[in-house]
Amino acid sequence: MDRAGCTGCRRLPGKLKPAVKARFPELPFDLFRCADCGLVQQFPRASVAKVSSRYDRDYYVFHEDDTRRFARAVQQYLIHLRPLESGGPKRLLDLGCARGHFSALAKHRGWRVTGIDLSGEAVSHAVATFGIDARAGMLARHASTLPPFDVVFLGDVIEHVPDPRDLLKDVYRVLAPRGSVCIDTPNWGGFWRRIGRSRWLGINPFHINLFDATALTHLLERCGFRRIETHAYTHYQYASLNSRPEFARLLSWLPRFMRSRIRSILTAAAGAGDWADLRDHSPATLEQASDFIHRAARDLPALRMSRWGDNLMATALRA
Repeated sequence: MDRAGCTGCRRLPGKLKPAVKARFPELPFDLFRCADCGLVQQFPRASVAKVSSRYDRDYYVFHEDDTRRFARAVQQYLIHLRPLESGGPKRLLDLGCARGHFSALAKHRGWRVTGIDLSGEAVSHAVATFGIDARAGMLARHASTLPPFDVVFLGDVIEHVPDPRDLLKDVYRVLAPRGSVCIDTPNWGGFWRRIGRSRWLGINPFHINLFDATALTHLLERCGFRRIETHAYTHYQYASLNSRPEFARLLSWLPRFMRSRIRSILTAAAGAGDWADLRDHSPATLEQASDFIHRAARDLPALRMSRWGDNLMATALRA
């Protein structure tokens, strides 16, 4: 075991217990869970340089088309930023802004946005395509030159960083007093993680830290945040039972005629999921994305700490 111990609470390696063992080529690492803070982390661990090198032009997220990226941006905006729109324009830091779709949507709706991403190529795209004030590199590199922010958004980010504790301390530094951090990350505590096990959607080589609500709350508390709230929801693409790859794997064990019958019964009983409209009518442009938010805000599904949710979200205030 790595002698550095837990990256969340700095406990000794003896506190790290096996959670998932490497069993196939796509999973060339083990996952260990800290017995004290609950953070799940990869072993062997990649160096900071190795992690940074993963986010080049071949990173799979950068190859998703605009429709998928805008749909995801709409979902995250409705969940995280739409409730914070009142009170006039606010300053937003989109940490891990990628190619700028979420930043562009926030800017279009009146936020004063700055983006930061490890990938210089992604940042260049955000600047050229959407006119975003975006910078390449780590937050620590830019923190001293940034203004205080009302909100820092970490959408699908904290699971990627080698040291989440240091990252949140840097986030705390750049927030204005009573500013908010909004975090969106795979939910280790969810039902589908238990069903999918080593083949759960949230486990891949890019996700080197995984949290449940308790682990994320403890980490935020250690970094000085307060009024912490957690909820769970599911990515719009997987919000219906029949879209779950884990469920498809279970059905594959059954005869073909039974699979079709079960799918029909479940579709009729459970519907298409809370985010069916977003999945079936995904926006292809910035204007369509903003219009979708205007129409959908009043019908936003109720957020709660559901055991079904694949995505864990947290909000917390700087003291």
